[in-house]
Amino acid sequence: MKIRSIRFGMLNVPLKTPFKTAMRTVSEIEDVVVIIETDTGHTGYGSAPATAVITGDTHGSIIEAISKVMAPALIGRDIADLNGLVTIIQGAIVRNFSAKAAVEMAVYDLYGQLYGAPLYKLLGGGDNVITTDITISVDYIDKMVEDTLAAIDLGFETLKIKVGKDPALDIERIKAIYAAVNGRALIRLDANQGWTPKQTVYVLRALEDSGVRLELLEQPVRGDDIEGMKYVTERIHTPVMADESSFGPKEAIELIRMRAADI
Repeated sequence: MKIRSIRFGMLNVPLKTPFKTAMRTVSEIEDVVVIIETDTGHTGYGSAPATAVITGDTHGSIIEAISKVMAPALIGRDIADLNGLVTIIQGAIVRNFSAKAAVEMAVYDLYGQLYGAPLYKLLGGGDNVITTDITISVDYIDKMVEDTLAAIDLGFETLKIKVGKDPALDIERIKAIYAAVNGRALIRLDANQGWTPKQTVYVLRALEDSGVRLELLEQPVRGDDIEGMKYVTERIHTPVMADESSFGPKEAIELIRMRAADI
């Protein structure tokens, strides 16, 4: 099974509820779809959004990086050589994380088809059922509480609460949600880089001192502010998770070396 062609499509899906974070509001899904076709007639699919404020990727840059840089190096390659294909994808161009992810998805799709097995089994097995959280977007307090209770009614046991716009208001949001949940679900926060290090410590200490117990706090400060992540991690009890601070092994190792995150 060898790669014969790589082409593109666009996926546009309106959201019933806008997805709101400290950095952006998304009203519809607009993904570049990567379609890899093989000489055996098999087709693999991958996709990637344009998250310019997070990764720097746009629809145009994703298509350009794949069509002009990655595709020429992948055409004719055998899907069975998974490690070789991933090495080519990751080494073909610096950064461009969304483009790389979309191509890798399509390659992994084909790898599963090649061996006629679900991908999770090929990657080591495990349970074929997973438990996920649900995101509660930044909004008015009453709306966030309403969305929280609706999620619990649907059976979700872990809630990811988006915050990071206004520290004082965020404290009130979280307290109201915590009281409404009343121990029926775990609560994790995602500030999406929206606070400064000092604001983060202020917010979390206020919450911890008032009895709010959180599962974790995700990416409270700017992704490139590793010193800020360390400052926060050293001063609060709630575990700190890095997200935008780590796009690969190099950043992960630096976070570990500096003890700038717990997760």
